[in-house]
Amino acid sequence: LLKALEDFHAQAPMRPGVQRAALLGVLPPNVPTEIAEATLASMQADGIIALEGDQVRAKTHQPKIDEATQRLLDRLLADAQQAGLEPTAAREWAESINVTLERFRDLVAHLERQSLLVRAPGELWFDQAVVNKLKEEVVAYFHNHETIDTQAYKSLIGTTRRTAMPLMELLDELRVTRRQGDLRVLVKK
Repeated sequence: LLKALEDFHAQAPMRPGVQRAALLGVLPPNVPTEIAEATLASMQADGIIALEGDQVRAKTHQPKIDEATQRLLDRLLADAQQAGLEPTAAREWAESINVTLERFRDLVAHLERQSLLVRAPGELWFDQAVVNKLKEEVVAYFHNHETIDTQAYKSLIGTTRRTAMPLMELLDELRVTRRQGDLRVLVKK
């Protein structure tokens, strides 16, 4: 398990850890689950690993970002800020910064963990500040309206259906709004 964890950190240095299930998946199939879990608990008690939710990391591991990766992260943030509520599709965005789709997903996942980007359904990523502003605009709309439909939502935020629908779903996930049939209502807090 430790060798697999070290290999993971070497291959994905900017990730904070590996999913517990993925790590346990490296064990031979004849290893009982109870033994695998007891081994993780023992490694944690000995200070070898840290368990954080469903993530496992070597106790000494800290995500590392090299200069080239930092330039890509900075570029993604700048692109997201410039795009506002009309982000580029994942595949096109990856091509524009000359990385594979897999590498792109690693980069945006890192920015999500840092609370700099927000992922909406449909593999769309938005700048966190843009999403915060959107939430304020939608909440303000509900000061004068009981519900909002898709057309009013698109008009309010000035986007196309391609991004309006995922943004509506995102605000549902963030518990700002709740879907009622074809309409959205404000979640009372």
